[in-house]
Amino acid sequence: MKKTLKDEELIKTGPYADIESLPIPLHDRTWKTSNFILLWMNMAATIPTFMLGSSMIMAGLNIQTSFIVLFSGTLIMGLLVALTAITGTKYGIPFHVQARMPFGVKGAQIPCLVRAFIAAGWYGIGIWIGALALNSLILINYPNWTNVPNQFLYCFIVFLILNFATVLRIRSGSKTLFWVSSLSTFLLIVGSLIWCFLLLQNQDISQIISSPPQVTGAAYLDVALIMLFAMTFYWSTSGVNIADYSRFCTSQKEQGIGHVVGLFTGQMIFGGIGIFVSAAGLGFIGAPIWNPI
Repeated sequence: MKKTLKDEELIKTGPYADIESLPIPLHDRTWKTSNFILLWMNMAATIPTFMLGSSMIMAGLNIQTSFIVLFSGTLIMGLLVALTAITGTKYGIPFHVQARMPFGVKGAQIPCLVRAFIAAGWYGIGIWIGALALNSLILINYPNWTNVPNQFLYCFIVFLILNFATVLRIRSGSKTLFWVSSLSTFLLIVGSLIWCFLLLQNQDISQIISSPPQVTGAAYLDVALIMLFAMTFYWSTSGVNIADYSRFCTSQKEQGIGHVVGLFTGQMIFGGIGIFVSAAGLGFIGAPIWNPI
């Protein structure tokens, strides 16, 4: 008879099993498909996702190939994430425990540290972009701000403090912040679509869509393959430790559909906006728009 973890079963903690490492009890696994869709939509609603789409136009691809690459890479990554999440959902364990299976108890520290360093790098990129946006807003409203020495450094520190405050708040009110961020994502989607429409309303859409690529021949295929790898592995770091989220899921079906649909939808929306806006930039400023800030 197949043994499963019962709700009432308790596992004693020890040197290799703190409270964060223990399997999530069945009665605490409440995540559904909608939770994962919102999770990925929230994570995809970022400027780097916009840059990911616009970078293909900057690299010389046309708009049709850019969407094909975005579609293919996102779908592949969504399926890989869903497969990686199976262990977390089945056993209710986090990534660092999952890593013990191939690397051993002590060896698992290596992939965990590598993942932590990459996460720190991405965190720094996010802070840099946020500080850049904050600095731009201040410059628009207070032009004399440009005379302040080390202005960007001040914005970086302020935005970093705001992020730390958010992280501390998540520990005590994660559900509230989750739904607030979901509402913010919805507003961001609407705002981004309106912005994209305003940029394209005076443009010849058919001309933008049918515009030829900037690179041709063998170089075109090389660029397309490079960008396909970029689209596919853009979320690879989040996919590696996806068990940290899937361990809260009620079933494999819920997490599988949620990961694929959520990642695919979020990436196609914001990456697609980046493609269209960047292609439109060739028409009215003569150069693709890579950084919307």
